[in-house]
Amino acid sequence: MSRNRNLLLIFVIILLCNNLAKAQDKPMYMWTQISPEIRLNIENTPFEFRFKPDEHTFTSPNYIENGQVGQTDLLAGVNFWKCKFFSYTKFDYEGGAWTGARLDFTHLAMQDKLVLHAQARYFFPLNDKSSQHGYFIQYAGYQFSDTKSIGLLGLGKWNKGDAFTDGLWFVGPNFALSDTKNFTLQLAFLKNALDDDLYMTYIELDYTIKWKRGDN
Repeated sequence: MSRNRNLLLIFVIILLCNNLAKAQDKPMYMWTQISPEIRLNIENTPFEFRFKPDEHTFTSPNYIENGQVGQTDLLAGVNFWKCKFFSYTKFDYEGGAWTGARLDFTHLAMQDKLVLHAQARYFFPLNDKSSQHGYFIQYAGYQFSDTKSIGLLGLGKWNKGDAFTDGLWFVGPNFALSDTKNFTLQLAFLKNALDDDLYMTYIELDYTIKWKRGDN
């Protein structure tokens, strides 16, 4: 029954987002980003590895000519205090290649129910098909059960030399559902605060492998 209620809640959220989109009087452009991620945590060590096999963003043709862009990400990181530091390399399907760094900061309060998170990424191009750019990600959420949380998510991206208003900064509500062991699903409906007509549905599915050293 609990699983059925969770599926119903996800369906209602998607339905509400769809109805909100249709209710807009002016033209509206919707992006959809799907981001699956596999994580490997090595028990009793600070090390963490992540792999995104195919992070895909579907856009309208007025932003990207073919209407979509995909990439593969590789991360190797270390945890310290409330922070995580990653070496981050990524490749897109148009021949772009980058390497860079990612820094995460997470603070827990109210008996670990309140989560405050900030994340910065910066990438340097590895070929002439790529450009220097950075991301700034923010999240504030409340864990109202062992498996569910709700919060506010911000996803920002800027190219080197761009003015603040020339970038992308999607902000909106985020809902997360986990099985407390391996899987976590995030759903968010976001609006670009720098563009009145641009919205995004964000879907992230994480699978965490917890490896105990000495396991066969």
